[in-house]
Amino acid sequence: MSAGKLDRIIGIEVCSTANDTYGGQVHTWTPVRNEFANYYPGTGSERRIALQEVAELAATFTVRFNALTSALGPQTHRLTFDGSNWDIASVVEKKRGAYIEILARRRTS
Repeated sequence: MSAGKLDRIIGIEVCSTANDTYGGQVHTWTPVRNEFANYYPGTGSERRIALQEVAELAATFTVRFNALTSALGPQTHRLTFDGSNWDIASVVEKKRGAYIEILARRRTS
């Protein structure tokens, strides 16, 4: 894949957890940095969760392999793209460490 294919910009955010005054946990997302990526949209789906319609779109993002992208995880990181937050489902190394493929999902209710 040439650098010309990485024509989108995604944001990478990290989750930090703190305890609130009621003993619960509060998750805060902090931007880490932006990366150039290739965007492959998937097919969307709709379903009913807790009496609400929820639409979900899956996509694959390909980014260059580096110290940050190789450490991405589903529970600890998320992506921002096209004005939306994307939950990371899986991270796979490709081309012998040259690229990382990130499967992510965007939910709307």
